[in-house]
Amino acid sequence: MSPGASRLYELQPDPYDTTQRRTIRLCLFVDVKNAHELRSKLRNGEVDAAIIRAELVLEPFIVLAAANRAVNQAAHNRLSTRSLAAELVYSLSPSRNISDSL
Repeated sequence: MSPGASRLYELQPDPYDTTQRRTIRLCLFVDVKNAHELRSKLRNGEVDAAIIRAELVLEPFIVLAAANRAVNQAAHNRLSTRSLAAELVYSLSPSRNISDSL
């Protein structure tokens, strides 16, 4: 993805149930100056998003796979974290320790 790019994807945890469709928007920002402010807004619940360091993601498909897993977990009431965004980050992590993942 090029800097400043934004793509919208649709996820459907159950292929036979179209009522559970969810969307995810992937955006790539460079030279972010207010990362500390964004992180505090995330922790306070003011923003419903997941912030991921782009250099740790090989390609967007990896984020989509993690998002699909998170949406599937939410659809079956099996979230390991408190929010869908946190579940996405947790799904990307190689560690199964929630505090290490976030």
